[in-house]
Amino acid sequence: MTRSAKPDVVLWAGPVAGFQIPGATVPGAVEHYFVCTGNGAPPPACRSFYETDASGRYLPKLLARAGLSEDSVGRIFLGSFSAGGGLWKRVLSVPADRARITAAVLGDSAYEAAPPNNPVPVEGYVQFALEVMGDQNKFFFASVSSNPNPSTEQPGVVYASGSQTLAATRAEIERRSGRSFRVGGSLPLSYQPDALYTIGNNLIFADFGQTRGASSQAHQFHANSAPDFWRNILQPWLAQSGAGRSTGDVWPWIFVVAVGTAAGYWAYGAWESRHE
Repeated sequence: MTRSAKPDVVLWAGPVAGFQIPGATVPGAVEHYFVCTGNGAPPPACRSFYETDASGRYLPKLLARAGLSEDSVGRIFLGSFSAGGGLWKRVLSVPADRARITAAVLGDSAYEAAPPNNPVPVEGYVQFALEVMGDQNKFFFASVSSNPNPSTEQPGVVYASGSQTLAATRAEIERRSGRSFRVGGSLPLSYQPDALYTIGNNLIFADFGQTRGASSQAHQFHANSAPDFWRNILQPWLAQSGAGRSTGDVWPWIFVVAVGTAAGYWAYGAWESRHE
């Protein structure tokens, strides 16, 4: 596939800024950060970016906020942490928007307002995963934790964790596609998830559980590890296959070992609301 002369674009959403996640990008790409939280205390709530055009699309208005247009950019990559997933699950639910996305690397961003004993799938993630399974020019990586997801609107209410929601999402992908995720294996990192689920080399779900400690530490881990996820998982995939081509099962072509994590992330504590 011939690379476009237009610049790649990396769009990030959630309670993070570029200086906190150096390397969580694509070399040479234009970057824009929709810095937002679940409860808007501050920065603004991520829902403030849920604006569609007359055709029901989100992406044109988001690109306009970044001073860009669809005609001016090439490949589009999505990154998120925490509540930022609320923005991208909406984008990925719209066929015309989803068609413009080359890859998504989403850190602990799989949340829905559903009870822990009855989690529901993230529809936008299901739809994107189904496309990725049939298109080696697309890539989807999602990491999750089992950190509790408390409601800010209803004190005392706790929604399904990222682990529970991603499990429901994975089950729905398998139901619609008739294919099963491979369970097990390892990532090209110096640390490993509690459970790894893959289909091919371009659809990867990593459940880190409470690997990095209890409560918010397990959640924060996904922001701190974003540079590793992008440098050691997405970027080698791009380097090996351009926009992506079939190379067999997962990880036969990666020999990079993670060399560190970013230091810190947005210190508001407002990431605790992630369910919208």
